[in-house]
Amino acid sequence: MRQGLGVQFEFPSKNTLQHNGQVERSFATLFGKIWAMMSAANFDQKEKETYWIEAVAMAAKVDNIFIRKGEKRSPHKKFYNKDLDY
Repeated sequence: MRQGLGVQFEFPSKNTLQHNGQVERSFATLFGKIWAMMSAANFDQKEKETYWIEAVAMAAKVDNIFIRKGEKRSPHKKFYNKDLDY
C-alpha cells in the first residue's frame, strides 16, 4: 500500500502468461509521473487522497499527447483517428 491512499498494487510473477514487460514498465513510469506531480505540488496527505484520481487522469492524458520515438502519430491519434482538443 502506498502512503495510505487505499491503493494496493499487485504485480504478476515473472515468467507467467500474465507477465508483459513493456506494460509493466509503462505502468511503473506512469506511476512515477503521478507521484512526481503530487510531490511537485507539495500536497499534504489529505490533498494526495483528494487529488489522486485527478493526477492519474492528467498523467494518462499527458502520456497520450506525446508522440513516441519512431512513431508519426500520438497514441490518441492512432486510437481515435483525431487530434486532441486542448
